[in-house]
Amino acid sequence: GNGGNGGGGGGHGVLGNPPSRNLFVANFPDDTTEEEIEGLFSDHCEVKRVVMKPAGYCFVWTGGVGQAVASKDALHGFAFKGAALQVAYAKERPSEARDQTTRNSRGSPQHSTGGGGAFGVGGGGGGGG
Repeated sequence: GNGGNGGGGGGHGVLGNPPSRNLFVANFPDDTTEEEIEGLFSDHCEVKRVVMKPAGYCFVWTGGVGQAVASKDALHGFAFKGAALQVAYAKERPSEARDQTTRNSRGSPQHSTGGGGAFGVGGGGGGGG
């Protein structure tokens, strides 16, 4: 018989946002400091800024999309102080939303992430009958 069809591509990303240079980080203890988060992520990327939120999550602004992807892959599920870190891509453009006037005059840099081939690799084909 003929071989089966290949499996579907694997999913990627907690919140379903496309890769972004800004990361959303959650599920860490309440006493965690910005310095601890920065130290954790600085092993994998250039940390531009850590924005700590009182609700038990924070944003990490990295030096670029590729760095953020590497950091997310390395640290999502990482055992930090006994809890599994949750790392996802934050929505791009935290400040561009109110910048409506120049939106149409320039390109959309957040779409030119490139290197998407690493995500969602298809499964192998089924065996022949």
